Amino acid sequence: MDHTDEPDYRLGGVLVDAVGRRLLLADHRERLPADTQQVEVLLCLIRSYPAIVSKDELLERVWGGRYVTDAALHKTVSSLRKLLREHNGGAELIETRYRRGYQLMQPAQVVSARPGGAAPAADDDSSGASDSPARPSPAPPPGQGRMLGTAWAAVLLATAVALWWPRTPDLVAPAPVVVEAAVAESLARMDDEALIQAIKDALVPDPRLARQAAAELRRRGESAPRLRGLADKFDGIVAYRAGDFGEAESAYLRALPAFREVGDRREEANVLNNLAVLLAEAGHDPGRAEALYREALAIRIELGDTNGVLGSHRNLSNLLLEAKRLEAAREAVAAYEQAAAAAGAAGDVVEARILRGDVMLASGEGDPRPVFESAMAMAQEAGIPHSAASASQRLGRLALRAGDPAAARAAFERTLTWYRESGATHQLDIVLYNLASAVAASGDVTGAIAHYEAVLAADPDGRATTLRVDTRLALARLHALAGHPDAARQSLAAAQSEALVLQNEAALAAVAIARADFALREGELIAARGHLSEAEQRLASVDDWELGAQWRLQDVWLRIAAGQPENARVALDRLRADARARRDLATEQRLAPLESALAGAAGDWAAAYRWQVEAKGVPVADADTPLAASSSRGDRYSLGLAGLLAGLLLGGGIGFWRARFHSKPSA
Repeated sequence: MDHTDEPDYRLGGVLVDAVGRRLLLADHRERLPADTQQVEVLLCLIRSYPAIVSKDELLERVWGGRYVTDAALHKTVSSLRKLLREHNGGAELIETRYRRGYQLMQPAQVVSARPGGAAPAADDDSSGASDSPARPSPAPPPGQGRMLGTAWAAVLLATAVALWWPRTPDLVAPAPVVVEAAVAESLARMDDEALIQAIKDALVPDPRLARQAAAELRRRGESAPRLRGLADKFDGIVAYRAGDFGEAESAYLRALPAFREVGDRREEANVLNNLAVLLAEAGHDPGRAEALYREALAIRIELGDTNGVLGSHRNLSNLLLEAKRLEAAREAVAAYEQAAAAAGAAGDVVEARILRGDVMLASGEGDPRPVFESAMAMAQEAGIPHSAASASQRLGRLALRAGDPAAARAAFERTLTWYRESGATHQLDIVLYNLASAVAASGDVTGAIAHYEAVLAADPDGRATTLRVDTRLALARLHALAGHPDAARQSLAAAQSEALVLQNEAALAAVAIARADFALREGELIAARGHLSEAEQRLASVDDWELGAQWRLQDVWLRIAAGQPENARVALDRLRADARARRDLATEQRLAPLESALAGAAGDWAAAYRWQVEAKGVPVADADTPLAASSSRGDRYSLGLAGLLAGLLLGGGIGFWRARFHSKPSA
């Protein structure tokens, strides 16, 4: 794009020279230490305000499609964010929208324009001097010298008054007005279909243009309800992409009556689907979202809209699965599989099969591994790397559950490769977390710490998320195992802070379980019981097997520590039965140290030793996300119990030997 006539912008105390690709202090025009990529990123955010700009879009617009790692983009944004913060009183001007991209927090003000493409001279002086030599100007025509002199005197006088006057001069923007008028004129000359296509083309790269074109469409829709409905629908899409769900819902609700008035069933179904997606993502009213999906599905079946039917089946299946309505989800997935097979849509056949495996995994009925393996093979054959990665990721989680960290690590590394091939980046941080969990499960504590820290480093200024809470809890446990108590406490405190920001019950429960674990390590039984009670209350509204299993493990440890072996035995046996029913071998393996402790408490040292030997392969963390890795005793308890039992056995043996061979008869 040619931006030689683009105006300068001001963001607080920073001036953005769009043509010279520089950042300057607004008051003194002193050049700031920003490279070209940082300026380009900021300009993309300014032009797109208030929309969210995705990471992929920034990579394309700033680096021109060249291969650049996500880490390079994160570093550029982080440096830019820091620089803007330093010159805006500490205020944060760039917000990270989790898994969606970045968004400018306030609009930039236009402070100058260059009609006709004239641009100020770029400042190439590395010393930071902001003044550059003036370009030679042509001599004025005869008879204009006095008039120009008078004009220059007026300009100098006005400048002096502006500098002396104790207020900030009003900002002017002549060029954007001209540009907006030119765009409006161009849009007005388009016919209806061309205008609609222009909106569709601009939805992602230029949401402001999409809004302007939609406004033109709405103007024409004063006497044409269908055009008015389309304008509202497109406004809803722009608002949804910008994260303004309230505005998006209002726009969709305005569009529906217009399409119903003219009997446009296809667009009615599209808006119903969009509204359901919005409600499902916001999590406000899943019941209403389901009803809207079903209404859209019925219309699309009636119209014979194959792609629309498949999309509605997929959306409905995901919604029901996320709501843990497993029987309804099973029926929806079966209908999706049938529709995909009838349509011969390879991608949807694969996605439906993956969803079938997800339902099996959530319900604990049957072995989902063959289902995911077949889905992965089908995706490879069809050349769909994103779907192959999705199936491979699930196989990695199953391998961790089965206590096979090597297979899990191989699966997650393969998943990373396929996601990168597909160009999808929204799942990479989750896969990195899972890979770190596989490394932890293999017993490589140092390597696992490095991998978990890489998850945080991938988005150093990211907002609080359940994934970040999980990562910090995993780091807390690993630092404790590695003998770094201060680092463990810092990670736990950071996890608690982010969980409090989220106000997510599952995240807060995971933190409470971890705090109970640390209290037990310090011998603080009353505090541990308090933390577990808090976690139990929070888990009442959370349907999460892994998190619940972690709570039950911690509860058994507490009962043993409190001298309640009978109660601990009952709880332990129930947990083992449930884990076997779910084929959760990883949880079963964690029971070995508990069995050892119970056997030792009962005086059965041989059984305690046997259980201790079986406990040597206990994983450190699970790899489901989010909030799959909550609290684990890990190998530290195993080692401690092994030392205790060995000491007791050795001491008992020595005592027996002394009593048998060195005792003397009493006189």
